[in-house]
Amino acid sequence: MFSEEQLSEIRERLSIVEFIGEFVQLKKAGKNHKGLCPFHQEKSPSFIVSPDRDTFHCFGCGAGGNLFHFLMKLESLSFPEAVERLAERAGVQVASSGPADPHAKERRDEAFEIHRQAAWYYHCLLKNTPKEHEIWAYLAKRQISDEAIEAFHIGYCPSQESGLAGRLQQKGFKREALEKYSIYRGRREFFRGRLTFPIFRHDKKVVGLGGRLFQEKDEGPKYLNSPESEIFKKGELFYGFHLAKAEIRKKNQVLLVEGYLDVITLHGQGFSQALAPLGTALTPMHAKTLQRQEAEVILLFDGDSAGEEAGLRALEVLLAQGVIPQIVRLDGGEDPDSYLKRFGRLAFEKKLQERRNLLEELIDKWSASLPRGPQALEQRGRVARRLLALIEKIPDSIVQNLYRRRLSEGFDIPEEWLRGNRAFQDRRPVATPRPARLRNWLPEEETLVEVWLRFPSLRPEILQAVEAEDFCTEELGEVVRSFWELAKTEPYGKTGKYLELVPESLLEMFTELTLRPDGLDEVSTAKLSLDEAVVRLKERRLKEDLQALRGSANPQAIHVVHEKIQALSQVLKNKARIYGERKN
Repeated sequence: MFSEEQLSEIRERLSIVEFIGEFVQLKKAGKNHKGLCPFHQEKSPSFIVSPDRDTFHCFGCGAGGNLFHFLMKLESLSFPEAVERLAERAGVQVASSGPADPHAKERRDEAFEIHRQAAWYYHCLLKNTPKEHEIWAYLAKRQISDEAIEAFHIGYCPSQESGLAGRLQQKGFKREALEKYSIYRGRREFFRGRLTFPIFRHDKKVVGLGGRLFQEKDEGPKYLNSPESEIFKKGELFYGFHLAKAEIRKKNQVLLVEGYLDVITLHGQGFSQALAPLGTALTPMHAKTLQRQEAEVILLFDGDSAGEEAGLRALEVLLAQGVIPQIVRLDGGEDPDSYLKRFGRLAFEKKLQERRNLLEELIDKWSASLPRGPQALEQRGRVARRLLALIEKIPDSIVQNLYRRRLSEGFDIPEEWLRGNRAFQDRRPVATPRPARLRNWLPEEETLVEVWLRFPSLRPEILQAVEAEDFCTEELGEVVRSFWELAKTEPYGKTGKYLELVPESLLEMFTELTLRPDGLDEVSTAKLSLDEAVVRLKERRLKEDLQALRGSANPQAIHVVHEKIQALSQVLKNKARIYGERKN
């Protein structure tokens, strides 16, 4: 297993707010940060992150835990896999405790390093290619600047052998690995005769390469991508996201385009919130990533029929994730790259200001294009049903109803008809209702756990006053026993550290106690609640002892227990009186 020192070092080096903030747009809310939960659909933020306690909790779906729990849930990882991923980011060396496949980490590390080396090598080849080479004429024609070449790490793989294989093999990589990741196919380089575009993960690790032909005479597909692998999933990644994410936060806007060169040109013109899918249609994972940004999404697909169809497909996927995109129509079938070069930045900015809600535009456009009269009723019905199917993908019922009303007005169809005669059933999976809480903890037990999690400074008092055996709830007693054990070496450890000892079935309850807004906030209040909880718990234990003694012939023992109960009650009254006097 991983050592506690390794886990602690990862926690210390990584900020839970900064890490989760890469996936969720967080806003400061007192001591904590708040945002929309990435694990379920919601309009009002109920997802809380506490930097003081290193924890998060969603009061909508119940998800909660620490940094490791967040990554495990977000990417469906095991605990060892999450630790290894975060250790890699934090620069902490950890001994693998082994995911299901003990060689998985080795393969991932190898894949990362091969792609990093290949991207760097091709980039250096481009920079060292003589300026009279035709590759530079192409780059000048496409107005790709030296700054863009550096920022996006653009490279060049010549038509002849580049020497990459020999370099990588000298570093210990086998030829089989180079072929597995399509750096080579047989004896030939996979990206020969192409510009190369490294594909970065959000944390700036190279996970794949894209290649584009730059000469008309060359044969083969215009674009090629690395094959999918342990580290490269086309349907989950955006080109340019590692450079765009800060600007997306700043401008609260995403410009979604179709190609690498569109992204590069937009970034070069100051529109650094641009990104693109990797040569594939937008997927639900793409849409989920965009939804987490909580930013306006503007589609800037090509103005031809293929771009129009891509926009419709994207709309369907985005609506299902609760993202209602805007659309910008570029004149003359231009793409963003060609439009900017032809008309300039100011004209493009004006186009952005003319953006429209795509769903509303479709309602207006399709309604206006249909003929009127009784002969066209069936056609109007078919188009209305198609739009209704899109509207019913929206998860938010209120927003869905507003668009249904908009459709009713646009097509002159009574709204109740649209509600009662749906041509398509809602294909969204029905959300599984949260199970009713089965928390059968005693109130005083709950208070003790809450104080323990929220106020590390009071833990020594709890340890002195209460033993794990004092807890009546068995499942809680087991967790508390592990807490007490860790407290022998880390009595003031952050809450997130203690949450690693909590079984998954109880994690929701523990994180809610940590972050609930109506919980204990002041040390003085917590101290009084703690004192009362200790007395109540011990009083309950004594009453159990008293009940057990009632059938015995030992009046002296019964009297002693009675006196202990009375003494505890008096202690509680005295503490309450002292607290009241201090408060006044």
